[in-house]
Amino acid sequence: EFENLPPGNYQYNARFETSQGKLKSETGKILVEAFSLEELDKTGNAAGLKALASKAGGKAYPVTEFDRAVRSLDLTPVTVISHSEHLLWGQLWLLVLFLGAVSIEWLIRKVNQLL
Repeated sequence: EFENLPPGNYQYNARFETSQGKLKSETGKILVEAFSLEELDKTGNAAGLKALASKAGGKAYPVTEFDRAVRSLDLTPVTVISHSEHLLWGQLWLLVLFLGAVSIEWLIRKVNQLL
């Protein structure tokens, strides 16, 4: 974890060990830049969020109304039913399995003279 590093190139050495010994070691470089888009505007775009929420059929709340936003959530369970089809015809493995089962049955009947 790195906090408040000044901009620049940094090198790291990492070792993963257990009580039995070293598992892996790794070295590399990290570039910390002076400018970040996330730090440009930390206030957010309230009008844009409200417009996006209204287009999506939802609501936008400011941070100061977090409790109201949580209370407005619909927490009723949702049941999802999923249907799917699996085609058996045209499957080579199914044909091989069927022919193998029929052949084994025929062989058992032949050995036990049940034919």
